[in-house]
Amino acid sequence: MSEAMVNVNEVFDGDETLSFLPLCHIFEQLFTVMTNIRYRTVVNFIENTDTIMDNMREVSPTVTYGVPRIWEKYASGIMIRMSDATWFKRIVFKASMGIGMKYAGLKVNFKPIPVHLKLAYLAAYGAVFRKLKERLGFDRVRVAYSGAAPISPEVLKFFNAIGLPLIEGYGQTEGTGVTTTSQAGRYKIGKVGQPLPGVEVKIAPDGEILVKGGGVFKGYFKNPEATAENTERRLASFRGCWGTGRGWVFKDHRSKERSDHHRRGRTLLPRILRISSNSVPTSMMRL
Repeated sequence: MSEAMVNVNEVFDGDETLSFLPLCHIFEQLFTVMTNIRYRTVVNFIENTDTIMDNMREVSPTVTYGVPRIWEKYASGIMIRMSDATWFKRIVFKASMGIGMKYAGLKVNFKPIPVHLKLAYLAAYGAVFRKLKERLGFDRVRVAYSGAAPISPEVLKFFNAIGLPLIEGYGQTEGTGVTTTSQAGRYKIGKVGQPLPGVEVKIAPDGEILVKGGGVFKGYFKNPEATAENTERRLASFRGCWGTGRGWVFKDHRSKERSDHHRRGRTLLPRILRISSNSVPTSMMRL
């Protein structure tokens, strides 16, 4: 699965990451241990959970990740600091963010960007965003992931506006951490990308997302009942308010029950599922 992830978003020899999740966590195993062994990346460990932001500035990783709460904390911290800035800095920041939002909005929707907007964005980046990213420790980040829970589209737009390519991915332990992920430079706000190479996805009649691939678990340890409940025809079954759009998996944020039940380790059949016409390519239906 680490190789499949790298096939989507390339990792290079010497890339640096910042590790802050427990090493028993499936994503940390995949991202920090397996990817490091295979691609010789440099892993930096945080001092403790209270120093994540300080360590981020010290290390300035090239590839990073976090749960939505971390990204939201960064975004709110920036806005709070700017509210206390001088009137001139507030005006410049507001104008730059306006330009950045327009630029990011066109880019993530694969629409042409006018020359005047490109030039305006370069000016905003040089005057505001570059220094902002340096202070946060994001100046070297080539790709940043968000996962484990839905993230606000506004937060995604915010970071893409300042030049941080923040994208979403989806997965869980039973699928070896990652099932789908967006591609840096080719992503859509509110979607978690396309299935990794070697992974097939199908939407069941009852709304379940069925996943097939080499990373799907064989079963729960000494728990045949749970194994039988969560597997069918050697497929992993993922429940939740999700849908697909032209091969892109997306989340439906209108259901509050999904996240509440996932926090308790339970699953819930979706009451809301939207699937666009011709949404799942034929190659993804052969399960």
